[in-house]
Amino acid sequence: LYPADLKRPGMIVGAILRSPHAHARITSIDVSAAKALKGVLAVITSADFPNVLPGTIYPFGETGADAWISAVTVMARDKALWRGHPVAAVAAVDDYTAAAAVALIKVAYEPLPAAMTFDAATAPGAEPIISRRASTPMSRPRAMQVAAPSSRAATPLPPSVTQPPSPKSP
Repeated sequence: LYPADLKRPGMIVGAILRSPHAHARITSIDVSAAKALKGVLAVITSADFPNVLPGTIYPFGETGADAWISAVTVMARDKALWRGHPVAAVAAVDDYTAAAAVALIKVAYEPLPAAMTFDAATAPGAEPIISRRASTPMSRPRAMQVAAPSSRAATPLPPSVTQPPSPKSP
């Protein structure tokens, strides 16, 4: 028995829309039809996640966790960085509704050249995978440092993330 085979009464099912492109700019995402489908409980895109700044580290373990790299890989924000990069996710009452909702999500892509080798990726004029243009929060790379609890992300995070439990004193 595998966890994916487990079905319980009232269980919520998820489905993910993934990019068909190895590298593409996302110009628009329309989830309105998916949200309107009966049986759909939620539809999320990167707009539902905080815009975490480069260099943001969450206290975790001995070295911390790089929150920025997680933020740009969990759900495609402005670009799909690989074929299969999640672009949107749906929660629904059953597999069929979740799949139908994913099919209703409209994404406009501007395909970009995909660098398939190191030489292609580092060639003069190659399209950068992650942009550092002034219009993005990555325009000013910061030294990796643990952010203060009040400034970990560009937008507020849930208290369970921004306020990790402090170690209990003996």
